[in-house]
Amino acid sequence: MGLGELLSGVEDASLSWGSDEESAGSSEARIPLLRFRVEGDAFAVEAAHVREIVGRVSLTALPGAPAHIRGIMVLRRQVVGVLDLGRFLKLDRLDATVAIGPSAARIVILETALFTVGIYVDQVEGLDSWPQSAVQAHDVPESISKRTRSFARAARFEDESLTILLNIEKLLDDAAVR
Repeated sequence: MGLGELLSGVEDASLSWGSDEESAGSSEARIPLLRFRVEGDAFAVEAAHVREIVGRVSLTALPGAPAHIRGIMVLRRQVVGVLDLGRFLKLDRLDATVAIGPSAARIVILETALFTVGIYVDQVEGLDSWPQSAVQAHDVPESISKRTRSFARAARFEDESLTILLNIEKLLDDAAVR
């Protein structure tokens, strides 16, 4: 599924990004995000960095590569490294027997000024947007691991669930997936 398909689905649907009071009284700029899950934790990246989302692809392992490098893939004649975000952030592994039915795992292709990289995610949840003030707040709870906090730009509670906005430039630079 490409980002264009995901965005066109959002344009066709009548979605509310927040409460009526929130949208009626606020003209604050909003930052579009792609939300996804890794090892049961909710994360987001700025949609501006998302090139596309791909499903099942063949990955080639890289002998001697760090454990957080899942492999490489060829996508539209470009070699793209794939980062296992769960391993890189050292998240607790979920029980593999929990998943029933077809896998919802995807590879989100991200682009920054320096990198084009895929990150392996368990499930893509969709598009969202946060007020710019929430993105700049950088309020990340101490209960989140120090490693994850070091790559977080911000965190936000919604419906009793915490979503962590990743600083994708720092994450990819530290993961050295080039």
